Amino acid sequence: MNPPFEQLQRQPQTATAGPPRRPPIGTDSPPGAGEEEDPPPPSQAVTELTGALKSLIPVLCQHLERAHCAQVEIETVARGALQEGRRQTKEMGKVSTGVAAIGSTIADLHRALAEHRRADAANELLSQIAGEVQLIREVQEKWNEEFINRTVADPLLAGYATVLGNLWVQSESLAGEQRQSLEVIAEDVVRFLDAMGVNLIRPSLGERLDPHRHQPIHAQEIPDFALHGCVAAIFFPGLCRGKRVILLARVSVYTCKSNND
Repeated sequence: MNPPFEQLQRQPQTATAGPPRRPPIGTDSPPGAGEEEDPPPPSQAVTELTGALKSLIPVLCQHLERAHCAQVEIETVARGALQEGRRQTKEMGKVSTGVAAIGSTIADLHRALAEHRRADAANELLSQIAGEVQLIREVQEKWNEEFINRTVADPLLAGYATVLGNLWVQSESLAGEQRQSLEVIAEDVVRFLDAMGVNLIRPSLGERLDPHRHQPIHAQEIPDFALHGCVAAIFFPGLCRGKRVILLARVSVYTCKSNND
């Protein structure tokens, strides 16, 4: 039989494990009891990182401000250059307009002279213009390419040929580093002449004398008639540009006494 309900109430009940209960909040409870805990204070690394970011922000702002100023300066310079280019273009347009006006005036003058040949003033002006044009043509003819080559370039190139011949002669009498130094200088002179479009006239020993390219300045007598009139030595090289000979090569030639008998 089941015990009565009263007996069950009197029997000691065993304690059962259960979830912990939160103590009631009252006046007797200690401060902070039952409340959520405050977050822990930030660590030293977080504090240092925050300070570094705060100090970095002004620097970034300063760099941005400088970049903005540089951009403004570049835009200002570009605008100035554009304005200057427009101004120069406008000035060139004025010059072109002036030249066109001068050409038109000259054309009108020619027509007026053709229509009014009896006008003495117009004839005098025409004569003056014709004289100035003739003078300009004469100056232009004097200073054309051939004239400049013959009066300016050719003497200068001839001087280089003389220097080159002296370097070759002196290098043959030296040895070692001194000879190498002179040979290097001579090669530089040859490269300079080649860059100027000038070719050397340097005949080989025993080559037949060419009076159009060689100038004999010394004679060497030999008994062999077969070598008569051949190049015996080269003193200075000659120069030519295309078919035009600038300087004859100065050489020594063999002569045979039997040829003079």
